[in-house]
Amino acid sequence: MADHDSNRERQDRTRRLDGPPQYDFRADRFSYIALGGLPFVFSLLFTYFTAVGNYDSDHPAWPIALFAYAIFVAVLLYLRSFRITICDGLLSYRSLFRGTRSIKLSDIKQAKVDVRLLTTPSRRPPYALFVEPLPGADAKPFVINMKLLGRENLRRLFDLLGDKVLDEKHRMGGVIGR
Repeated sequence: MADHDSNRERQDRTRRLDGPPQYDFRADRFSYIALGGLPFVFSLLFTYFTAVGNYDSDHPAWPIALFAYAIFVAVLLYLRSFRITICDGLLSYRSLFRGTRSIKLSDIKQAKVDVRLLTTPSRRPPYALFVEPLPGADAKPFVINMKLLGRENLRRLFDLLGDKVLDEKHRMGGVIGR
């Protein structure tokens, strides 16, 4: 447990010598296990059956094993690229496919929690935090995928955003313990 606590401190907050703390949120361990576990197990199974199995040369299993490995690597790259940073009054969100989006904390009008499990529009995560800038701010609205964050990181992120977080249907109260 001590290893988990020290890892969380190192992961979430880094005190710089020249200024305020920097908060760094990444995908939690459960996301790696849940999303990467299945492709990893399939790739190991197909590798084992290919190496030990008695397959004829007309139907090799290597392409299936390589495909499973490719999916596993893609999932790891996606999770590794996920990052939310709050530093010097700037909120930055980075993901693999959308790049980095940033906004000053003072320019955020609201950060609205939206949970849609069955009716999720395409290209939007089911657990989303819509960050909307103030009118006239030099930033575009963007969506943060909350599903990859652990409860403690979500709680800390909501605390840092303060009263700008809107949860109209009160769905996140039970999740983060508010």
